[in-house]
Amino acid sequence: MTITLAHLFPDDLGASGDSGNVQTVAYRLRERGFDVSVEKFAANDNLSGAPGAVFIGNGPWSAAHRALEAMAPWRKTLHTWLSAGVPFFAVGTGAEIMATTITLRDGQEISGLGVFPFTVLRDRQRLVAYNDCASRLGRIVGFSDLSSEWNRDENTEALGTGAIGAKRVVRDDGVILGSSIATQLGGPVLALNPHVADWFAEKIVDHAGGEFDATPLPTDILAENARAVILDNMEQVFTTIAL
Repeated sequence: MTITLAHLFPDDLGASGDSGNVQTVAYRLRERGFDVSVEKFAANDNLSGAPGAVFIGNGPWSAAHRALEAMAPWRKTLHTWLSAGVPFFAVGTGAEIMATTITLRDGQEISGLGVFPFTVLRDRQRLVAYNDCASRLGRIVGFSDLSSEWNRDENTEALGTGAIGAKRVVRDDGVILGSSIATQLGGPVLALNPHVADWFAEKIVDHAGGEFDATPLPTDILAENARAVILDNMEQVFTTIAL
């Protein structure tokens, strides 16, 4: 079985090492015996047949806004894929342009692609720190650089609830919608959290009609060690630059 992973705007939206999310899932699928190809899409490309999964990453708002405009012709196709059960994994501003609406600092409201049922308020108070997030998928450890508020539709589930930074600020993260995830967690988060990567990989294989073996891989110890370092350094204070 060959599985194609669609990576949208990797050159513009990858500020959180988000290509690592694609690489992590591809690796974990290959280790379970699947053939995997990664197809990259950018402005002026045409979306072809439905992929096994869709990924989009984080980046500056200027790049995300350009991507939103370029993706307008893809809106119907993206919704068709989602309705058909294609899993989406979206991070940061890449996820924000897939929301229903985005309200900018000056109050201007623009329409998103409407793939995920939440709205965005941009340029809120910034919070940059490590995140220890409790989720029904298990403990998720990552890095947060937050300057937006996401407001979910009332029937939409959060991915999890994080305890962020030295003050352990409590804040919900992202949404989980069927087999799809939108999150503000970086890291890249799937490389740091193999159990979440395997949850997503299993959804991909289920959609393709295959069977997935979630046996841990030898490399998982690397992620475990990295998570331990993060949890030991939750008090870390990060120097930030203007977005």
